[in-house]
Amino acid sequence: MGFSFGGYLALRLAFGAEGGSQVASDPVERESCRPSFLALVYPGAPEHAALPKPFPPTFIVHANDDPKLPSSVVLGTAALLQKEGASLELHLFREGDHGLALGHTGGAVRSWPRLFENWRLDLGLLSRSETRTSN
Repeated sequence: MGFSFGGYLALRLAFGAEGGSQVASDPVERESCRPSFLALVYPGAPEHAALPKPFPPTFIVHANDDPKLPSSVVLGTAALLQKEGASLELHLFREGDHGLALGHTGGAVRSWPRLFENWRLDLGLLSRSETRTSN
């Protein structure tokens, strides 16, 4: 999960992550270093290259009024992921600025943490017992 430049770094990591080598003698080298999923919150876009397969399911949140990162950049990243067949969920909110964090800025953008939770539930990345509402 990455916010702003951290989103850029998370995306770059996923683009360059190795799937592990099944023929390596070292058990650590046999393990994949690809993330299980990506959560990108107003992320910058890395240089576009071919996506490694399989690419992790990706959740993206952005605000259309972000003065530091135009929506077109995020939409371009989403279009690339979609074109390459990656599992993608994108939420582009009308307002939220840059730095919407966990949605504490008010407005509709405040719902993104719940949307992220539901997305993880839908993909089996989170169990119902791990959610905020289960307590």
